Order: sequence, then C-alpha cells, then structure tokens
Amino acid sequence: MKQFILLISSLSILTLGCKKVDSNDLKDTVPYYQSYGVYFDKDAGTIEASAVFRVRDVNGTKVELSNGAGVTANGVAASTNFILPSDYFWNMIGLKDVEFVLTKNSGNVLTNRAKLSDISNISFANTFPASASKSGFSFGWVGDPLTGNETMVVTISTIDSAGTASKALDASNSATTVSFSATDMQYMKAGNNLTVEMTRYKSIPLQMADGTATGSIALRYRTTKTIPLNP
Repeated sequence: MKQFILLISSLSILTLGCKKVDSNDLKDTVPYYQSYGVYFDKDAGTIEASAVFRVRDVNGTKVELSNGAGVTANGVAASTNFILPSDYFWNMIGLKDVEFVLTKNSGNVLTNRAKLSDISNISFANTFPASASKSGFSFGWVGDPLTGNETMVVTISTIDSAGTASKALDASNSATTVSFSATDMQYMKAGNNLTVEMTRYKSIPLQMADGTATGSIALRYRTTKTIPLNP
C-alpha cells in the first residue's frame, strides 16, 4: 500500500511540474517572465545554456513556444524533450558569449546576452597540493573577490562517490584559502582520487524585459582538479 501511495504522489508531482500553456493560445499582450541559464565549464571548454518562459511572473505557468514563436542561442534553435517540452536547452563547444533571441507569436523579438566577462574567471592557485589527506585539506584559489550577488561552492568527493563535502563562500567570507577538516573528509575513501570542484554563481538582470514581466540570467563558472587521497 505504501508503494502505491508513493507512486501516486510522484505522478502528481510530475503532472504539476509539467503544467504549461501553448504560446499560440495567449494574447499578444501577455508578457513572459524570462529565465535564462548559462553554465561555463572551464576545463571541458563547453557551455550548457537553458531558457524557460512563464506567464507574467516567476510563479506563472510555463509557456511552450509554437506556431512561429521560438528561441535561439547564438542563432541555434533550442532542443527540448517530451517530458518537459517547455524547457529549452543547448550544448555548445567553446567558452564564449551567449545571445538569446526570443521571438513571440506577435512577432516581437527580445534579445538578452550573457557575456563570459559577466562572471569572473576562477583558478586553483599554483600552490595547489599534489595530494590530499583525510586528516585535512587546504588550497588556495585565484579570481576577483566575490560581490554581493555572487557565491561560490567548493565541493570535494572521492572518484567512486563514496563521500562528498562542500563549503559555500559568499562576499562576506570569500577568503582565498579553502579548508576542509578531518570531519569534513570522514566519508571520503582513501586510496581513491579526490575531485575538487569550484563553481562560481551569479545572477544578472535582463537587458530586454517583456513589458511588465521581469526575469534573470543565472550564470555558473566551474573548474575542477583531481588528486590522490591519502589516509
């Protein structure tokens, strides 16, 4: 019986998450809340971009673009999937600026850009250790200080996913040295490689809003290192 209840509950959540409206069924005067995301992966040299549109505000119903409406990123049409047809995404090679162009059924065109320079580069310091120990681990990072609308999350994990730990840095504690204690590392498995990941997060405003609706562009910049983990 419990399994049946959980199944129904999961299906209900999925149904609610997929609630959407066709853009062709909306009046031309209905504004779209625009949510864009750009994920720069420094080491892979790739970008994952995304776009979601909602009716009027952040809590509005998702809009599925159809009948001449659409969105591109750097001139490329978006991909979707059958589960979430109103979520748009792109995978790009190379770290570069991203230009989103939304065309509504009315013919109105809205252009918003995420520049690589909008979020600071981050790097591991040259003094990064050649290995880590379960008794504790510290390293330095290099980059512009975090601002009030930024945060950075540093995650460590063993390569076999035996354990993870993370520390969030914000503008008030953005020291250039990050330390993980023995307690932080208690679930890491010695003898495997340790992956260290730094991801910087920032939100910037739209350049072109749709009427009274607002929106945002969420940026992420990620870099990683892998080193041996000793007892």
